[in-house]
Amino acid sequence: MGVLSQLEQKIHYGRLLLNLPNGASLSFGDGNPEVEWVVHKPRTLSSIARDPEVRLGEAYVNGEWDAGECGLLPLLEVLLRNYPLERPHGWQRAVQAIRQWQRQWNRLTQSKHNVVRHYGREEEFFHYFLDPDLHYSCAYFEEPGISLEQAQRAKCRHIMTKLLPEAGQRVLDIGCGWGGLDCFLAERAGVDVTGLTLADNQRQIAIQRAAQRGL
Repeated sequence: MGVLSQLEQKIHYGRLLLNLPNGASLSFGDGNPEVEWVVHKPRTLSSIARDPEVRLGEAYVNGEWDAGECGLLPLLEVLLRNYPLERPHGWQRAVQAIRQWQRQWNRLTQSKHNVVRHYGREEEFFHYFLDPDLHYSCAYFEEPGISLEQAQRAKCRHIMTKLLPEAGQRVLDIGCGWGGLDCFLAERAGVDVTGLTLADNQRQIAIQRAAQRGL
Protein backbone atom coordinates (compact mmCIF):
# COMPACT_ATOMS: atom_id res chain seq x y z
CA MET A 1 0.00 0.00 0.00
CA GLY A 2 1.36 3.43 -0.95
CA VAL A 3 1.96 6.12 1.64
CA LEU A 4 -0.88 8.35 0.38
CA SER A 5 -3.33 5.43 0.29
CA GLN A 6 -2.33 4.55 3.84
CA LEU A 7 -2.94 8.12 4.99
CA GLU A 8 -6.35 8.05 3.33
CA GLN A 9 -7.19 4.87 5.21
CA LYS A 10 -5.64 5.79 8.57
CA ILE A 11 -6.50 9.44 9.25
CA HIS A 12 -9.77 9.46 11.19
CA TYR A 13 -8.84 11.75 14.09
CA GLY A 14 -8.37 15.36 12.98
CA ARG A 15 -7.73 16.71 9.49
CA LEU A 16 -4.29 16.47 7.92
CA LEU A 17 -3.32 18.94 5.18
CA LEU A 18 -0.34 17.48 3.34
CA ASN A 19 1.80 19.77 1.17
CA LEU A 20 4.13 17.85 -1.15
CA PRO A 21 7.42 18.97 -2.75
CA ASN A 22 5.81 19.04 -6.22
CA GLY A 23 3.35 21.71 -5.07
CA ALA A 24 0.38 19.38 -4.64
CA SER A 25 -1.83 19.78 -1.54
CA LEU A 26 -3.88 16.87 -0.23
CA SER A 27 -6.36 16.58 2.63
CA PHE A 28 -7.02 13.54 4.82
CA GLY A 29 -9.79 13.26 7.42
CA ASP A 30 -12.40 15.88 8.22
CA GLY A 31 -12.28 16.41 11.98
CA ASN A 32 -10.48 18.64 14.45
CA PRO A 33 -7.76 19.66 15.06
CA GLU A 34 -6.68 20.72 11.59
CA VAL A 35 -2.93 20.34 11.12
CA GLU A 36 -0.44 20.86 8.33
CA TRP A 37 2.41 18.66 7.20
CA VAL A 38 4.82 20.32 4.77
CA VAL A 39 7.18 17.84 3.10
CA HIS A 40 10.22 19.33 1.33
CA LYS A 41 11.88 16.29 -0.24
CA PRO A 42 10.29 13.70 -2.60
CA ARG A 43 11.43 10.54 -0.79
CA THR A 44 10.83 11.70 2.77
CA LEU A 45 7.36 10.15 3.21
CA SER A 46 8.42 6.74 1.90
CA SER A 47 11.52 6.69 4.12
CA ILE A 48 9.41 7.62 7.16
CA ALA A 49 6.90 4.88 6.31
CA ARG A 50 9.70 2.27 6.28
CA ASP A 51 11.02 3.24 9.73
CA PRO A 52 8.76 5.81 11.41
CA GLU A 53 10.25 5.35 14.88
CA VAL A 54 13.58 6.73 13.71
CA ARG A 55 12.95 8.58 10.47
CA LEU A 56 10.09 10.86 11.56
CA GLY A 57 12.25 12.76 14.04
CA GLU A 58 15.43 12.38 12.02
CA ALA A 59 13.83 13.85 8.90
CA TYR A 60 12.45 16.77 10.90
CA VAL A 61 15.87 17.57 12.34
CA ASN A 62 17.35 17.40 8.82
CA GLY A 63 14.79 19.92 7.54
CA GLU A 64 12.98 17.45 5.29
CA TRP A 65 9.57 18.45 6.67
CA ASP A 66 7.93 20.97 8.97
CA ALA A 67 4.55 21.54 10.59
CA GLY A 68 3.57 24.76 8.82
CA GLU A 69 1.56 27.40 10.65
CA CYS A 70 -0.52 24.95 12.67
CA GLY A 71 2.40 23.94 14.88
CA LEU A 72 4.41 20.82 15.61
CA LEU A 73 2.59 19.50 18.69
CA PRO A 74 -0.89 19.37 17.07
CA LEU A 75 0.60 17.58 14.04
CA LEU A 76 2.31 14.98 16.22
CA GLU A 77 -0.91 14.49 18.17
CA VAL A 78 -2.84 13.73 14.97
CA LEU A 79 -0.15 11.36 13.69
CA LEU A 80 0.13 9.48 16.98
CA ARG A 81 -3.65 9.24 17.45
CA ASN A 82 -4.04 7.74 13.98
CA TYR A 83 -0.90 5.62 14.11
CA PRO A 84 -0.89 4.20 17.66
CA LEU A 85 2.09 2.14 18.73
CA GLU A 86 1.35 -1.49 17.98
CA ARG A 87 3.11 -4.72 18.92
CA PRO A 88 4.79 -6.10 15.76
CA HIS A 89 3.63 -9.42 14.36
CA GLY A 90 5.21 -12.03 12.11
CA TRP A 91 7.68 -10.62 9.61
CA GLN A 92 7.42 -7.21 11.26
CA ARG A 93 9.19 -8.66 14.29
CA ALA A 94 12.07 -9.82 12.09
CA VAL A 95 12.35 -6.41 10.42
CA GLN A 96 12.28 -4.69 13.80
CA ALA A 97 14.98 -7.01 15.15
CA ILE A 98 17.23 -6.26 12.17
CA ARG A 99 16.73 -2.52 12.62
CA GLN A 100 17.55 -2.74 16.32
CA TRP A 101 20.70 -4.69 15.51
CA GLN A 102 21.71 -2.07 12.95
CA ARG A 103 21.17 0.73 15.46
CA GLN A 104 23.18 -1.12 18.10
CA TRP A 105 26.03 -1.67 15.66
CA ASN A 106 25.98 2.01 14.78
CA ARG A 107 26.17 2.90 18.45
CA LEU A 108 29.12 0.59 19.00
CA THR A 109 31.09 1.88 16.03
CA GLN A 110 30.11 5.55 16.15
CA SER A 111 29.76 6.36 19.84
CA LYS A 112 33.42 7.20 20.45
CA HIS A 113 33.58 9.36 17.33
CA ASN A 114 30.35 11.17 18.20
CA VAL A 115 31.40 11.80 21.78
CA VAL A 116 34.78 13.21 20.77
CA ARG A 117 33.14 15.56 18.27
CA HIS A 118 30.65 16.76 20.85
CA TYR A 119 32.65 16.93 24.08
CA GLY A 120 36.20 17.17 22.74
CA ARG A 121 36.41 20.91 23.37
CA GLU A 122 38.07 23.01 25.99
CA GLU A 123 36.29 23.05 29.34
CA GLU A 124 35.89 26.83 29.05
CA PHE A 125 33.48 26.42 26.14
CA PHE A 126 30.95 24.54 28.29
CA HIS A 127 31.08 27.17 31.02
CA TYR A 128 29.37 29.56 28.62
CA PHE A 129 26.04 27.73 28.93
CA LEU A 130 26.28 25.25 31.83
CA ASP A 131 26.24 25.87 35.56
CA PRO A 132 29.61 26.19 37.36
CA ASP A 133 29.50 22.49 38.32
CA LEU A 134 29.07 21.51 34.63
CA HIS A 135 25.90 19.46 34.93
CA TYR A 136 24.84 18.54 31.41
CA SER A 137 21.40 16.99 31.86
CA CYS A 138 18.11 18.77 32.65
CA ALA A 139 17.96 20.95 35.72
CA TYR A 140 15.12 20.66 38.27
CA PHE A 141 13.42 24.01 38.84
CA GLU A 142 11.58 23.15 42.04
CA GLU A 143 10.36 26.73 42.36
CA PRO A 144 10.22 29.75 39.98
CA GLY A 145 13.05 32.22 39.79
CA ILE A 146 15.92 30.08 41.02
CA SER A 147 19.24 30.12 39.17
CA LEU A 148 20.53 27.37 36.91
CA GLU A 149 23.09 26.46 39.54
CA GLN A 150 20.38 26.14 42.22
CA ALA A 151 18.22 24.06 39.86
CA GLN A 152 21.07 21.67 39.13
CA ARG A 153 21.76 21.22 42.84
CA ALA A 154 18.04 20.60 43.33
CA LYS A 155 18.25 17.91 40.64
CA CYS A 156 21.08 16.21 42.49
CA ARG A 157 19.10 16.25 45.73
CA HIS A 158 16.04 14.92 43.88
CA ILE A 159 18.03 12.03 42.41
CA MET A 160 19.60 11.23 45.77
CA THR A 161 16.14 11.16 47.38
CA LYS A 162 14.95 8.67 44.79
CA LEU A 163 18.05 6.46 45.11
CA LEU A 164 17.89 6.29 48.93
CA PRO A 165 21.64 5.62 49.07
CA GLU A 166 23.33 4.38 52.22
CA ALA A 167 26.94 4.97 53.19
CA GLY A 168 29.24 2.30 51.78
CA GLN A 169 26.98 1.37 48.88
CA ARG A 170 28.24 1.50 45.31
CA VAL A 171 26.75 3.61 42.52
CA LEU A 172 27.43 3.26 38.79
CA ASP A 173 26.90 6.42 36.73
CA ILE A 174 26.93 5.62 33.01
CA GLY A 175 27.54 8.87 31.16
CA CYS A 176 28.92 10.78 34.13
CA GLY A 177 29.99 13.90 32.24
CA TRP A 178 32.36 16.02 34.31
CA GLY A 179 31.47 14.17 37.51
CA GLY A 180 29.16 16.72 39.14
CA LEU A 181 26.50 14.25 40.28
CA ASP A 182 29.12 11.68 41.26
CA CYS A 183 30.90 14.12 43.55
CA PHE A 184 27.58 15.23 45.04
CA LEU A 185 26.53 11.67 45.89
CA ALA A 186 29.95 10.75 47.26
CA GLU A 187 30.03 13.84 49.50
CA ARG A 188 26.42 13.84 50.69
CA ALA A 189 25.64 10.11 50.88
CA GLY A 190 29.05 8.57 51.50
CA VAL A 191 28.71 6.15 48.60
CA ASP A 192 31.46 4.80 46.36
CA VAL A 193 30.74 6.10 42.84
CA THR A 194 32.11 4.77 39.56
CA GLY A 195 31.54 7.17 36.66
CA LEU A 196 31.85 6.14 33.02
CA THR A 197 32.44 8.46 30.05
CA LEU A 198 33.80 8.02 26.54
CA ALA A 199 35.25 11.55 26.55
CA ASP A 200 38.87 11.71 27.73
CA ASN A 201 38.67 15.37 28.72
CA GLN A 202 35.57 14.73 30.84
CA ARG A 203 37.30 11.87 32.59
CA GLN A 204 40.39 13.94 33.35
CA ILE A 205 38.39 16.87 34.71
CA ALA A 206 36.16 14.58 36.80
CA ILE A 207 39.24 12.95 38.36
CA GLN A 208 40.76 16.35 39.12
CA ARG A 209 37.56 17.62 40.71
CA ALA A 210 37.20 14.51 42.84
CA ALA A 211 40.79 14.81 44.00
CA GLN A 212 40.34 18.49 44.88
CA ARG A 213 37.41 17.54 47.10
CA GLY A 214 39.30 14.69 48.73
CA LEU A 215 37.04 12.03 47.19
